[in-house]
Amino acid sequence: MSHIGIIGSRSLPSSYCSSVAALVAQYVSRGWVVHSGGALGADYYVLEALVRQGASSSGIVHAAWSSLAGFPCAVRPLMTVFIASGGTVHWGTASHTDTYNTVAAALLQRNRHLVASVQALVAYPSSSSRGTWYTVAAARRLHIPVQVTMT
Repeated sequence: MSHIGIIGSRSLPSSYCSSVAALVAQYVSRGWVVHSGGALGADYYVLEALVRQGASSSGIVHAAWSSLAGFPCAVRPLMTVFIASGGTVHWGTASHTDTYNTVAAALLQRNRHLVASVQALVAYPSSSSRGTWYTVAAARRLHIPVQVTMT
């Protein structure tokens, strides 16, 4: 089974939602497992697509958090449906009460774990998407094919 990561900026405009959903549908229809990070923006559009397409079981969310409480408030209801619909979450170690440095370290670990789990990566970064660029660089270091779509 093949695995693809679809990630990007937390501020990815909603105008990208349909293209992200089409990309998710394309990979799921080919039997791929879709990985993402569970944040706002691009990650949210991936999660929403998986749920709306009835394909939660073809998705894996890599979380920095040890529970749903760490996810952004806007993401929690969708994560609940994703999990109830057969979606997989690889839980992290951060708590919503942890310090900034602890959370930042957990987010970087989440990104490394995602990269280590996929054979290809699609990224929708903005110029200031430090986490997305970090993940792209990590994938390139491992010679994982990366497609970058600038926003």
